[in-house]
Amino acid sequence: KPREYRFYPKSKDCIFTCIYVAIHGEQTLYQPGVNITNMIMNEKKAISDYCNSSASILKASNFKLTIAKMNEIRCELMTQPFMNKIGGGLVACSVYYKRPIYVVFEEIDAYLRFVSKEYVEDDEDIGKEDIILRVDRGRICLDYSAKADTYREKYMELVHYEKPMASISNYKLDELLGIYKKLFLSVYFKFGI
Repeated sequence: KPREYRFYPKSKDCIFTCIYVAIHGEQTLYQPGVNITNMIMNEKKAISDYCNSSASILKASNFKLTIAKMNEIRCELMTQPFMNKIGGGLVACSVYYKRPIYVVFEEIDAYLRFVSKEYVEDDEDIGKEDIILRVDRGRICLDYSAKADTYREKYMELVHYEKPMASISNYKLDELLGIYKKLFLSVYFKFGI
C-alpha cells in the first residue's frame, strides 16, 4: 500500500537507508534481534558483488560513465562507510534494483533521475516503482506520496550528478526557453521578484 507520509531516516547513512526502506519496507528496520548496520552492510555487499561480477554492468545506467568512474563507484560501495553524497552509489542502486530513483531538490526546483536501461515500465504500473528521495534544506527523506510525473512537469531535470548542466551550445533555443521558464518564473512567483 502506498503511504501518505515521508520517512526521515535516523541513520548516518541516510541515502542508502531510504533506498533500503523503499525496497524492503520500514518494518525490516524494527525487527527484534536484528542489527540494522549489519543488514545494510550485507545489502551493500550484495550490490558491490553484483557490480563487480561484470565490467559493463554499470554501463546499463542512464548516465555515461568512464571506466575510471565505474571503478570508483565499485570501490566506494564497500570502502565508504556511508553513502554521504548523491552520486555513484545511486547509479549502482538503480542498476541493481532495476527501479528508477528520483532525487528531488526542492529549493532549486530540479531533480536527478537514476534508472537502469533494463528497466521497463508497464502501462498499468506507471510510477508505482519509483523511489523518490527529497532534499529539502539539507535533509533527505523518502517520500511515499509523491509522484514522479509531477516533478517531470514542473521541475527541471539535471543532466548529470557531477555536472548538473550541459554547456550552453548543447541546448536548442526552445530548450533554453523551457529551462528559463522552469527556473526563473518559479523563482518569480515564489519570492515576488
